[in-house]
Amino acid sequence: MTNCFIGIDVGSKSVRAVAIGSDDGAILAKCEHPISYEVDPQDKSYITSSQEDLWNATVYCIRGAIEHMAFEPVVEAICVDATCSLAVSKVTSKGTVLPQDTDHLYGEGKCEEKDREKDKDKDREKDKGIVFWMDHRSKECWTPDGCKEYLNKLGGCFIPEMAVPKVQKIYHDLRHLGREAEFQQLLFFDLHNWLECMLIDGPQNLNAKGSTLSEEWYNHENIGIDGSLAGFTLEFYNRSCKIPLQSEQIRQGRSRLDSGVPFAGEVLGTVNKSLESALGIKQKQPVNVCSGLIDCYASFFTNFATNNVPQNQICAENTVIMVAGTSACYLTASRKPIEPPNGMWGGFQIMPGQWFYEGGLSCCGILLENLFDYHPCSPKARGMNPKSASFWYEVDRMVKDETSAFSCPWMMNATKYYSGEYLGNRTPFNDSQISAYMIGGSMVPDRADFVSRYLLILEHIVLESRLMLQCFVEDSFPVKNILVCGSFSKNNLFLGLMSQVLHAKLGIYVVKSAGNAVDEKFQSALGMARLARSKLTSCAKLDAGTFSFIHSEDDQKLVELMDVKYEMLEHMIRLQQSFNDRVHNIT
Repeated sequence: MTNCFIGIDVGSKSVRAVAIGSDDGAILAKCEHPISYEVDPQDKSYITSSQEDLWNATVYCIRGAIEHMAFEPVVEAICVDATCSLAVSKVTSKGTVLPQDTDHLYGEGKCEEKDREKDKDKDREKDKGIVFWMDHRSKECWTPDGCKEYLNKLGGCFIPEMAVPKVQKIYHDLRHLGREAEFQQLLFFDLHNWLECMLIDGPQNLNAKGSTLSEEWYNHENIGIDGSLAGFTLEFYNRSCKIPLQSEQIRQGRSRLDSGVPFAGEVLGTVNKSLESALGIKQKQPVNVCSGLIDCYASFFTNFATNNVPQNQICAENTVIMVAGTSACYLTASRKPIEPPNGMWGGFQIMPGQWFYEGGLSCCGILLENLFDYHPCSPKARGMNPKSASFWYEVDRMVKDETSAFSCPWMMNATKYYSGEYLGNRTPFNDSQISAYMIGGSMVPDRADFVSRYLLILEHIVLESRLMLQCFVEDSFPVKNILVCGSFSKNNLFLGLMSQVLHAKLGIYVVKSAGNAVDEKFQSALGMARLARSKLTSCAKLDAGTFSFIHSEDDQKLVELMDVKYEMLEHMIRLQQSFNDRVHNIT
């Protein structure tokens, strides 16, 4: 038998698992299962997903990783990361715990519990139970009373994607529906906490007991990381936020609500015996469940899990990691707590003696997905699969054909400008009312229009990346590199433009991971496995990232063009804010 660690990554579109060896950290197996989210057709700001589907996908991935190994393993630990979504359950009159439907009517009109038991084996509409991170039911940014200390670490306000305003909106929605009493029956979890509690307590006994961690394994900062639920005190919810939560509703496996958030990787408990068969666990040794975190931080542990010695002058403190998936996050670390850059989030003490700082885009990869889904000249419209290499070969070919008359592809859009902030500006403006727009759009949806829009999306993400990094640089963070993770690390057009703009204007190098044995979409799961391994082993050979630099030819005209567009980005955000203020005063 070989001992191993399993990392779980819950993204927006799938759950992924990676198993690594205890002795050498070698990748032993991986597994993936799709998940989905649903936009409420009656109110599109309500975006939900199914607890049942997510749990089944997680069980499938753990079991699949175990079964895919060439031997019967001993699983030492499981560690989970997940999107910053909110899991909502309810305690029934019988004491059982079920998902709470979180659509705009909160399940009003659906069958009662006894009918659901009767129909549980039949096809039925599932109670979603997860408020998706992209959900904007709380449509405006929110500043609770008397909590300046918290807000300094959250860009000055709570934005709609965060957990706290979602809980507040659920309370106000139920009160508006005349169902305020039901609020006290609800349990709230950050998504990775919910999965940890499911693994430890089992679905039938969810949230029954608190963690037995010693106090030194908590950060004691009394703030939710990235505005997540765990970390804030009950007094903060009751007095500042006017949310009548009780301690048992938000315990999330913690023995005390004032103890902060457990450090990443600490052992919270062991996998419930009742789950072992479903998960494919056959060993006698208990399986530890380690404290996880929001998914964007997992990529940090993929590359810097053990505070490894800097390689090629790249280390955690001089690197911003760009995690580019459906959305994009930009994070860096410091060995001491310092004030966050203006408008950014942090510092959050996720590891002992290590504080993290973050900014982000609400819309990143989803902009390309939308283009590929709806543009009539997209390769997807011709039946090509976006996950295939041939799809991207065709996109590159179309770009080459349609931009051949220009000195470089980006000059095709010299007189066009695009902003993709459909869900507002997450940071550094922290303004949910900022919206998307295009200057110089076409009425003809032909191949040239498809290529133009594709390049404008990449350009938008590069310019927003410059905005994030400018915030860090101006506040004297020693940033020398940006490490691009996720699917965008394979897009050479994007990397080339990013390299030119950031190095010319900020002296920052673009790098990407090299030498990892799994595809980019499994990198976060690998990071969680490495985090658990670094906490629970004393092996001499520990995990360390390897990196490659992105080099591009200097193009002064292109840099000048992107300079003009960067000025446009900042100008248009402030113009939108002025416009929104004036309209608000009228309405």
